[in-house]
Amino acid sequence: MPTPKIELVPMTQATVAEHQAEEGPVGVVCRMQAAHYGKIGYEEPWIGYLVRFEGQFIGSCAFKNRPKDGRVELAYHTFRGHEGRGYATAMCRELVKRARKHTPGISLTARTMPQRNPATTILERNGFALVGTVMDDEDGEVWEWLNEPSEK
Repeated sequence: MPTPKIELVPMTQATVAEHQAEEGPVGVVCRMQAAHYGKIGYEEPWIGYLVRFEGQFIGSCAFKNRPKDGRVELAYHTFRGHEGRGYATAMCRELVKRARKHTPGISLTARTMPQRNPATTILERNGFALVGTVMDDEDGEVWEWLNEPSEK
């Protein structure tokens, strides 16, 4: 299946303010992102993005924090009813591209539940390798994945 052409819409203060009162997943994501910015600040490109396909928001993706020690963690989520169409693969690919364009030598990490699932396949398609099991403050025991730059 070809990867769909998606658009990442930066969740700026204006974008968040515009959508946070909405019902449904877009409003929920914007409210969560506003709270997150309140904790970590706002520094592009290390922010959250709404994801649009053919004029409709179909998910969100983000860098979870600013880079630390040459690494940054990414996350992505497809809204209900839009799963299984390659959007999450495209989101992950776009985050990798943005990170490497901004900071070429950066390593990217991601975390998944500790079993094979669609998220693990998406990471593998985007050059991530499983490095082991770690304890996550929010999710408990998870698998950690790593995508190293081709040249450091």
